[in-house]
Amino acid sequence: MKDLSHYVPRSLIYLLGRDPPIQEVIECGVVPCLIRFLQMDDNPDLQLEAAGALTVIAGSEGSDKKTYLIEAGAVPILIRLLSSMNEDVRLQAARALGNLAGDNYDKDVKYRDILLTEGALPALIQAAEKSDESIFPVITFALSNLCYGEPAPDLLLIEPALPLLARFLYSQDVDTVVGACRSLSFISAEGDNGIQTIIEADVVPQLVELLKCSFSKILSAAIRTIANITKGKNTSQIQLILSYNLLSFLLELLDHRDENIRQDVCNVIANLACDSYQIQAMIDTGLFSKLFKLIEASQDNIGKEEAVCALYNSTLYSSPLQVRYLVDVGVIPALFNLLASYTCGPVVELLRILEVLEKILRLNQSTLDKLQIMKRICDCGGIDALQSLRKSFSRRVTSYANNLMEMIFDSHLLSDDPNETLRVQYYLKILGIGK
Repeated sequence: MKDLSHYVPRSLIYLLGRDPPIQEVIECGVVPCLIRFLQMDDNPDLQLEAAGALTVIAGSEGSDKKTYLIEAGAVPILIRLLSSMNEDVRLQAARALGNLAGDNYDKDVKYRDILLTEGALPALIQAAEKSDESIFPVITFALSNLCYGEPAPDLLLIEPALPLLARFLYSQDVDTVVGACRSLSFISAEGDNGIQTIIEADVVPQLVELLKCSFSKILSAAIRTIANITKGKNTSQIQLILSYNLLSFLLELLDHRDENIRQDVCNVIANLACDSYQIQAMIDTGLFSKLFKLIEASQDNIGKEEAVCALYNSTLYSSPLQVRYLVDVGVIPALFNLLASYTCGPVVELLRILEVLEKILRLNQSTLDKLQIMKRICDCGGIDALQSLRKSFSRRVTSYANNLMEMIFDSHLLSDDPNETLRVQYYLKILGIGK
């Protein structure tokens, strides 16, 4: 009688296609059969089909499916198959483990931790070493899922993958590079220790070099990793990445056609703008001047939240001289352009914009300075914008707007002293405000 066992997993693959009835398949009791097929080393075709069916089940919605596969003993067998002589079997085993490690639905890291404890990571590294490049995108997918999640995995368990991830950054395959960047992004998100770990792996020069890439997927993945590095508190780490000409690349990328790329660049600028030295470096590169022009032209050129954060940090952490420079290159029109898009909230972003305006006004104490600021505000329709905020749905916003109007039209400008009034009128005439 002909052995029909290899038809079973293949039929399941077709059954588990679009909108698969996963629960019904599990309840039929076929999973133990599939796991048994995985162990038939003399029949790699059957192993491949069985691993494919388990991959679909592992990637389905509902953590109970993963729990069932793990309790049925799938993990150690799939890990063992990463050393199979058959490359297709190794690839499918890696894909199944990647699906098991990542929980896109419930964000549960227990499956990731089980795989790390069982030794999935070193087995994936070994599989990559003995395979051709066709398996690399699947390996990076699995590795990125092993690096992802909150709480973060133990760095000691992840560190062995860094040499391989560093090598993958030079791959000609887009998905391999993106997967490597994602893994490094997750590691660098762990703070200064994670950042130092990837710095010591010597991946930073190539990450910055990837900013020349023409593929948006690679650009986005590289910038998000760089954003995590620049979010760190260790100045020497940030100075290191700046030493690779990062700011010049960011300046060019502000003109990128993809709004998401420009938004990611704005994130990096916001991170770097938490230090006066770094703010000066960005001033010298011309980053703020270009950023303000983009925002003034349209609030849709840059993600609004990212733009507010960049403007907020750049003003909050600047020296008085740097703030004056930011005013000269257009921070006020940029602020009011953003303000116009936030008239109905959220309140937090509105208050941040108003706080920046307050700092600018407080740093310009002389009558002439205040009148110059008033002219800039008037020229971009700022007075009308502040007036409308005085009727805001938020009491805090209303209060802030009232205070700013008082600062602009303060007692010096509204004085009953005839001499002071004449002096103010003289300045107003010079600045072209009023008649």
